[in-house]
Amino acid sequence: MDGQTEVSAIVSIWHTYLTRLYCYCCVPDGPRFLLYEFKPKGSLDWWIFTESGMMNRPRGCLSWSLRYRAAVDVAKVLAYLHHDCRFRVLHLNVKPQNILLDGSYRAIVLDSVCQG
Repeated sequence: MDGQTEVSAIVSIWHTYLTRLYCYCCVPDGPRFLLYEFKPKGSLDWWIFTESGMMNRPRGCLSWSLRYRAAVDVAKVLAYLHHDCRFRVLHLNVKPQNILLDGSYRAIVLDSVCQG
């Protein structure tokens, strides 16, 4: 899928737990810049993985109840994309680095969608 088609697919899809794309710039034969809404808690990987030397992080790890809720939020987005969306959409890169947390620790899935 080319950049313009992917951006068009992302812009046309809306779900509570799917990130919103505000604007984009596609440079011919160059990079693609996408501007998404800001999520204050960052990505899920920061909250669930511990790296050596990061055990005493100031924010700590995400509780199991919040991890479970994040998993349910992501499942809702994927169910929407696969069954309820007006387009046939596949998310090709579901991983903690592509899941953001809002101020209430709700999981918001980033792009990487493919219209089939």
